[in-house]
Amino acid sequence: MSCNGRIQPDVWKAGTIDCMDNFFIAPVGQAGTLFPVREPTIQLRNGETINAIVQDIVSSDTVLLKLGNNAILEARTNLSLNAGQNLLLKVDASGTEIRLRITTASEETETVIRNSLLSTLKNFSNLEPAIVELEQLAGFLSEIPEETKTQIPGLFTLEKLLLPVESLQGTTIETAVNDSGVFFESKLRFFADQEELGNMATAQGGLQIPGGDLKGVLLKVRNELDNPNMIQSLRDAGIRPIQLQRTLDKLLANIEYQQVQSRLGDTLQLFLPVLWNKLKEEQITFKSGNRSSPETPFSCTINLAFEHIGKLRSHVLFQSGRIHVNFVSDNPIFTDMLKGHANHLGNQLERVGLPVGRLSVKFKSDLDFSEDVSDRLDIKA
Repeated sequence: MSCNGRIQPDVWKAGTIDCMDNFFIAPVGQAGTLFPVREPTIQLRNGETINAIVQDIVSSDTVLLKLGNNAILEARTNLSLNAGQNLLLKVDASGTEIRLRITTASEETETVIRNSLLSTLKNFSNLEPAIVELEQLAGFLSEIPEETKTQIPGLFTLEKLLLPVESLQGTTIETAVNDSGVFFESKLRFFADQEELGNMATAQGGLQIPGGDLKGVLLKVRNELDNPNMIQSLRDAGIRPIQLQRTLDKLLANIEYQQVQSRLGDTLQLFLPVLWNKLKEEQITFKSGNRSSPETPFSCTINLAFEHIGKLRSHVLFQSGRIHVNFVSDNPIFTDMLKGHANHLGNQLERVGLPVGRLSVKFKSDLDFSEDVSDRLDIKA
């Protein structure tokens, strides 16, 4: 019995690689023994996932695959593959055929990852917003003498990362988002890849932590505070090291919470290290629609809670070349104030080249930041 068939579409964003006629299968229950052109014989079980490398491109529709046990398989596909490319394949056996289905990850792996993230999320159940810790950190930094700061260089970087609200503008916000800490591990992977390729020179030949990243700097300073000499220097300056450590730990926990939420919701969720008087809570979420669509919608939701004004949600949606803005407040007086300035805001957006589609202001007494925000346009008056 021989493998046959052609490439078939796959709902999991890829396709299937069908075995060539020079493979033979001896079915054994739901498993099979595949005898490739070259030894060794390999055992394949229906539903299992295997790692493979594209060893060679034989022709426009034929490749040689090298499996984990060094077995070489010849397979036919119309996918665009490159020599040296790593693949994750899922065995799909049906009758006398065996197909190797290309996938990004097995369903089982995705389930394990999601369950792990949900379990991790429970650790943040009592986590408070990071605003208080930002204010505490700013206070510590203002009290630590310059001489002591020179012994912990990361403290100078932290001072630069804490932004007064008055300093926020386009380029400042973009930099703050990039350095907010949620991209820290991605930056490390990128730098590691660059170093492996020989494209990144480091001072001592080792990997350097991104210096301007909030999470990276917090980790660096937190590590320095385990040094007895640093602890004594802080004490000499009148600073209680344990309080500074707790502040850093809570800020790190808030960043990790945003990272977990981003992964679970397929969004980008973060907070900016902004020093804003009377601000109690801040959260920013970026979201994009179907990236394959030429009119992919992009949205940004900003949740702010103030001591006296109350809660304010700003939802900005960019779609089909127009920007749609929706404000929701739990303060009726502030809501009326926003309504009175809505036209002015619309004119300002138009002036900077952002065509406004819809701009609305609403009052909601029970405004809840944990509720999902839809990107569908509300066409009701």
